[in-house]
Amino acid sequence: MTDLTRSVEILRPPEIVWEVMNMRRWPEISNIFDEVSTDNAALAAGTVLSIVAGPGEEKVRYTAEITAYEAPRRLSYHRGGGPLPGSSDWHLTPTARGTMITYANKYDHDLEPPVQVSICRAMEKFLDELQRVAQEV
Repeated sequence: MTDLTRSVEILRPPEIVWEVMNMRRWPEISNIFDEVSTDNAALAAGTVLSIVAGPGEEKVRYTAEITAYEAPRRLSYHRGGGPLPGSSDWHLTPTARGTMITYANKYDHDLEPPVQVSICRAMEKFLDELQRVAQEV
């Protein structure tokens, strides 16, 4: 197993950050995501999304089944059907200046160091993009 975690502080309250990080909006926020779709009207625990994503030219398709949806504090989902199965956890913690987002990815198998570096760069890029969009609201 491999665990990777990154964090960023956003100078907005958790409620604003939560709205911005709605999974359906991810393709608007970052070119890492080509598609995020679901047939469900509302996101909640049990919702399954189809995602096409990747940091470079080569994109992969996978599913994300939401396992925890606790607005505006926590989003967790299980990733399956793609090359990097595992889980992702997002925690939003209020701070004196806004919100700390902690984004953790767990992978079901050991990842080689170059793959870990690539994933960490993508995580940091996405957090930076979320930060930019949320701070413009």
